[in-house]
Amino acid sequence: MQDFVLDSIRPVWATIHIPNFIHNLALLRTFAPNSALLVVLKANAYGHGANALASVALQAGAKMLGVATLQEALEIRSLFANAPILILGYTQPALLSLAADNNIRVCIATHEVAQALLQSPQTAPKVHIKIDTGMHRIGFECNEENLEIITEMARKKIHIEGIFTHFARADEENLVPTDTQHALFVSFLDALKARGVAPRYVHCANSAAIFAQRYAHTMVRAGIAAYGIAPCALAQGLLPVMSLHARIIRIHHVPKGEGVSYGAKFIAQDNYCRVATLPFGYADGYMRLLSNRASMLVGNERAPVVGNICMDQCMIDVSNITSAHVGQDVLVFGQNNMGALPVSELSEIIGTIPYEILCAISTRIPRIYANNNRFYTEEQLCKQF
Repeated sequence: MQDFVLDSIRPVWATIHIPNFIHNLALLRTFAPNSALLVVLKANAYGHGANALASVALQAGAKMLGVATLQEALEIRSLFANAPILILGYTQPALLSLAADNNIRVCIATHEVAQALLQSPQTAPKVHIKIDTGMHRIGFECNEENLEIITEMARKKIHIEGIFTHFARADEENLVPTDTQHALFVSFLDALKARGVAPRYVHCANSAAIFAQRYAHTMVRAGIAAYGIAPCALAQGLLPVMSLHARIIRIHHVPKGEGVSYGAKFIAQDNYCRVATLPFGYADGYMRLLSNRASMLVGNERAPVVGNICMDQCMIDVSNITSAHVGQDVLVFGQNNMGALPVSELSEIIGTIPYEILCAISTRIPRIYANNNRFYTEEQLCKQF
């Protein structure tokens, strides 16, 4: 670890705990043992590093990798020639042939894209049909017209490998709305089956729905839970995959009555105010909304964030932490051998979800992949798995 940090341009890094990622995937599989596992790697694997974790996921038994865009799919394809990759979001009709050329599966969720396939079925990639059962985002509504469109696609020999829907409220304690969506989905599946259309992969269970153990079909989709964030009250036993760290670059005394950072939103209240500076800020994804509200872990003691978070730097109050020193490691969130500071704590402070905090961590912060006391860059990890 020391060498990785010294080689970095700035002493800030995110540690990605590979054993925790593998543990989470294994745990999810116990809740859906008879279903293939799709691991969602969109948004750079929720900020964790898609290329590195694609390698790990495949070795851990994932049958498919899910991304949001063709660009994300092509990046993974450049490293993994045979990995089954599904674009879960929208793909423009003009790019369908590019997806086909690279053996990338696409989501078909609009009439525009379906018609493009019907006009040129010979260049069609494998497809998964998206059904809108109540999310009202993208997908075919459950009606006779769309039954006919999907049936026509099958007649034209377009390879309908999968069909899926997405739940809007599976993370809630009350699962009645999710049951309603699922019932609509199953009814539509039955109508398609009566027309001779029965795709290999049927999937609707996202992370929260996997733990509910009542929505698994032939495939389930592991998203945020794979990264150790509990999506619902039923989710127990997950381990956090990312920890964010930085080293103190300066400690100084701020006289009583003096302000810290832009706007002087923090004022020293006594003559012994000791402030430590850390070399990262909101451009790295540590949101300005956390100013004067969050805290970090110095050793095993909490240090509050003071003053407005800057683009590239932020400050913490270490007045009561006499051991704090320049060069000391600070835990921004996650876990280390001294303690833990859940990312959910930060998301609650600013009224968002952990997904947003993780996805916001900038690519200018290096990811270090830790596996059984050995440390790897992304490139090195891809060679290991």
